[in-house]
This record gives sequence, structure tokens and C-alpha cells, in this order.
Amino acid sequence: MKIIDYMYVIENINNICTKDEWHVEMYDTDNKEETYDKRIIWEEIKKIKELTDIKEKNIQYKRKYLNNILFMRQKLPLNTGIVRRINSKYNYGYRIYILDSQEIRMNEILRQTLEAEYDTGHTIDIGTRQFEFFNIEDFIHQIELYEKYCLEKKLEIKNNIYTIVIDPELTGLIVHELVGHNFEFDIWSESQYLQDILICGKKITNEKVSIVDNPKLYNGYGSYEYDDEGNNSFKTYLIKKGIVSDFLRSAEYTYAGYKSCNARRVSATEIALVRMSNTYMLPGTDSVDSIIEQVKEGIFFKGSGNCVHSQVTEIYPREAYLILEGKVIGALPSGKFYITLLDFFNKITGISKEYKLYGGGLGGCGKNNQWPLEIGSGGPYLRINELYCNFEKKGKNRNVV
Repeated sequence: MKIIDYMYVIENINNICTKDEWHVEMYDTDNKEETYDKRIIWEEIKKIKELTDIKEKNIQYKRKYLNNILFMRQKLPLNTGIVRRINSKYNYGYRIYILDSQEIRMNEILRQTLEAEYDTGHTIDIGTRQFEFFNIEDFIHQIELYEKYCLEKKLEIKNNIYTIVIDPELTGLIVHELVGHNFEFDIWSESQYLQDILICGKKITNEKVSIVDNPKLYNGYGSYEYDDEGNNSFKTYLIKKGIVSDFLRSAEYTYAGYKSCNARRVSATEIALVRMSNTYMLPGTDSVDSIIEQVKEGIFFKGSGNCVHSQVTEIYPREAYLILEGKVIGALPSGKFYITLLDFFNKITGISKEYKLYGGGLGGCGKNNQWPLEIGSGGPYLRINELYCNFEKKGKNRNVV
């Protein structure tokens, strides 16, 4: 299989760059040492009828993208006393696969990303693959709420074990780190610990928990029609109604009865690895209000800041609020909480019917020195019992998945 990789219009628009930079590679899996003249590649590309209007489509997409940036800059308040930087990135192009049968398959690649970065190191981001951002007004609202929270007088609280409530952004981060990576079959097959816990057909958690990896998600930041081995994409249930259902696979890790569609690479010259696409938890039946109302004393965490993934994973949310007798009563200092794989499976006591999906960020998922890979994440609000929370001051953190 040959891959014509990253025929991209690449934009880094911190200063609203308008120059188009075209990057084209060709990779032949049968002859990795062979190099290709770009002029030859362009001649091959011209033969593909679907690509004749690529520059015109790019102009159309980019105009809408720049209008979104202008709208956001007009709406965001200035001089709040908080240092804020808006970063942005735009990629457009096609990734083309010429299979051994000479059949041509392609993924249209459109990535639009905005990120608000603060001197604390925290970031808030949004991303999409379509003409418009899915909800730029909501993105602006997130920024305004975070800055309001930063200016509020904060309550004091002791480090202790608390029941916590987390928002969909944090749910997505935890699902990505604790579930997604551990369900990548190459990682699972190298860990006896995971093999003893994650067994297909075994009930592992609350029957209300279902988690999927879905490259066919409409407008998902990690969506694609074909993986980097040319396979048709499909949705994979990792956990279905509390039961381990399947794993993420590439051709190297598939066998009779199982298909693969999760072979991905960040560049044509890299090895395709088992990677996530859009990984998220499906909604439950509780309301957000009822989830909070059942907490006598606890913490409401919002927004993903940083994550240090290990056997005991440290999660640094952007915001923290105190819950007393079922009511959110005020802001807390920035903090962190600790969670393990078994904590996540055993301590979930509430899953909301409200949920959101996220994608974007100027970073992405990293694995085996391949970074950043575009992924999506998200899910419902969750109530999780008995996690240790720490509110000591910390240094700068960037969002790393």
C-alpha cells in the first residue's frame, strides 16, 4: 500500500498567517527506502478527480474559520486583569491511500482549532472538522466563566478524601487515559495486570457504563473514513453495559473474528500504531442537579488542565467548587485528585443524561514518540465516591493527553 500523506494547507495563525504551505509526502510500504519527486506525486494527484477543487475548497473553509476568530475576538472582554493568549491552527488537505489493488481511498482532513492559554499554564480549547465551530458561543462562555472564577475570592479546604462530581471535559480526559490507552491491544497484551482485569465478557463496572471509540462520529476531531492501513472505520464498544466488549486493534493485533480500524500514524514515515479516535462515555439517566444534590460534602471539578498518567493518575482540573448539603456554595483553590483504573470502575455512583464531546487543542495524544495525534473525547457528568483531593499550590500545567 502506498500512502500519499498530508497533502495539507498548513496554517499556524497566531498572527493570522494567510500563506498557504503545501506539504506532500509519498510512502511505499513495499519499498521504504525509495524517495519520490514531488512533481511526480502532483501528477498522480491530478488524476484523482475529487481533488481538482482542493484550493477552492480551502479558501471557502479558511474564510469561515477566520470569521470565527474575528467573532471571538470581538466578543471576548478585554482588560480583565488576567493574562490571556489566543492560539489558533488550521489544517486542510487529503490523506490518500493507494492500496495494493491500486484502489484509491482517501480521508479529507480539516482541522480547525482555537485555544485560550493563560499564564497559569491552563488552556481551554475547541476544535472541529466542519465549516463552523460546533458552538463558538459556548467556547466564549467557558472562557468568561473561567476568568470570573479566577477573580473570585476562594474558600479554604483541607486535603482529604471526598466525593467528587466532574464535568464532561474531565470525564473525557479520564476515559482517554484510564480506559482508552489500556484498551489499546498492544498495551493490553504487554501487561499481565491488564490481562487479569480486562477480560472480554467480564463485568467490570456499573451496568450503566458504556464506553466507545468511534472514528465515524459526525464532526469528531478524531474522525476518519479509513485508518492508516486502509481499513474502513467502525465504532468499537470497549465497555458495553458494564461488560468488557472489545479492544482497539491494528492489523498486527487482529485475528479470526475480529476486525481492525485503529491503526494510525502522525506522519507517513512513522509506523502505524494502535491509537484512539473519538473515545467517550455514553450518557446515563440522572440529571446533573440530582447528581450534585446527593453529595453532602464534596468537590465539583470542571475542565481539564493537566494529567500525570501512572498506576495512580493525577488529574489537575481548571476549576474547583465546594459542595455542601447538595449545593455548590463557592470557588476553591486550584487542586488535583488521584484516581486509579479500579477506582474509576468501582466508584462511579452517578451518570448524567447531559453530555458533551470535545476535540481540539494545539496538542493531542502522544504514544511511542508519535505526537500530536488528533483525538476526540467527552461524556456525561459523573459522581465518583471517595477520591483523595489535594489543594496545595502547584506550578504551571499544560493539557497533555
